[in-house]
This record gives sequence, structure tokens and C-alpha cells, in this order.
Amino acid sequence: MPSKTTKKPAIAHFKDFIVLVTGVIIKPRNEILVVRRSTSSKTFPDFWQLPEGKIEFGEQPLETFKREITEELGCKPSRPKIVHALSLIYPFAGKKFHLLRIIITSKLIGKITLSSEHNEYKWIKLKDLGRIKNLVPGTKELVKSLPAIP
Repeated sequence: MPSKTTKKPAIAHFKDFIVLVTGVIIKPRNEILVVRRSTSSKTFPDFWQLPEGKIEFGEQPLETFKREITEELGCKPSRPKIVHALSLIYPFAGKKFHLLRIIITSKLIGKITLSSEHNEYKWIKLKDLGRIKNLVPGTKELVKSLPAIP
């Protein structure tokens, strides 16, 4: 007799699966760029984060990175390189999401002009990242998991 339990197709779980491309933008003095989310942001308003964005359907990680940097910072990445990937379960708003973060290092070409998604930016030493108040959860752990940054 066949089992009455039905299994959801794997595609149903994709709504809880997010792929983010996260940028570690580096300045010559080994400082990294952090940006403050706008006060109107739906998630983590006024929190600091590394520049990042979701991969659009059919997009490759480096394409996403270039698009997000251009849209959010108004400049272009220089020599972007995928350096790490991190998979984690991320609790948010009473749900759990499977988050895959693809981390890319890069420098910038041009002057930063923030989009409406962010209201401030600053360059900080890696060792000072933990001192930032209102840092998006998981950011410190992400940076600690990285191989040596060139």
C-alpha cells in the first residue's frame, strides 16, 4: 500500500533560499568599505553592512557584483575576485532562510555616489569592524571566515 505522506517538490523550498553576493571592497591601506542602510529599508534600517545584493535569475556572481556596485555605489569595481562562499541558516522575522553568500574582493574605480538604498559610507580597518554598532547580523562572522585578504 502506497504511503499517504507526500513530499513537497524541492522547488517549493527555493522561496526560502537566498543567494547574496557580498563585496569586500578594499582600499590601499587595507581598509574595507561599509555602508549604512537607509532609514526606509524594510530590513535592518540604519544598520551597517558590506555592499551586497541578491543574484537575479540567470545571472552569474561577478555580473551581480558589478551591477550592485554600479547601482548602489555609483562607481565600478576593479579586478573583482571570488574568494569565498558561506552557507548558513539565517533566522529572520520568525522564519528560517538558507542563505548562500558568495564573497568577492575588489577595489573601486571612480567616486562613490550612494543610491537611495544607503545613506552613509565609511572606510574602516578590518580589526575595527567589531566596534561598529548596528552591524547587520553575521557580518563579523563572515569577515572572520575569509581567507587572507590581498
